[in-house]
Amino acid sequence: MNRKRELLFAQMTSLVWGLQFAFLSPSLALFLSSSLGASEGQVGLVLALYQASGFVASLVIPMIADRKREYLGVMTVCGVFAIALAVSLSWVSSLALAALVLIILGGPAGAGGSLFFAHLNAAGFDHAAVMGARAMTSMAWVAGPPLAMLLARVAGIRSVLVAMATVSVIGIGLVTAMRRNSAPIVGRERRPEDPSTA
Repeated sequence: MNRKRELLFAQMTSLVWGLQFAFLSPSLALFLSSSLGASEGQVGLVLALYQASGFVASLVIPMIADRKREYLGVMTVCGVFAIALAVSLSWVSSLALAALVLIILGGPAGAGGSLFFAHLNAAGFDHAAVMGARAMTSMAWVAGPPLAMLLARVAGIRSVLVAMATVSVIGIGLVTAMRRNSAPIVGRERRPEDPSTA
């Protein structure tokens, strides 16, 4: 894959992975209250548990990816969790089950996006490329919430979950394409100016 194509894939991937949870985050509270009848206190508790799961995942999953030096493969697994999360939430009929799904699947699903920037750095992308990818993620977080609310108004709140699953499938496809065309990431060679580790 030539450099221009790599940069295009990087920006597209960053945009799509940003949209995954830009769709879910603003509509989750609405889903819990309108579809599952959760009270304000219950919504707050479920969201707190979900965020706690995400916090733990954001510590553990990147550490695993760093040790393996394999970011895109771990991102793919996170993408599968995102699809499973969207599908499971679309079928749940109780608040307790929704909370369980968010804790088990939501935390790992949300860790994928941050791994992409670790991949870009490890793969040797320059600062401008990384900043361009970050800009696309920011664009996703600006455009995603209003798009999700518009979709919920037109087709119902559960349609947002369908959109999230669709975007996740596209994201996995982009990551798979990058993975097939990227050179393996190896450890950084020691340079003369590096301090000795002996």
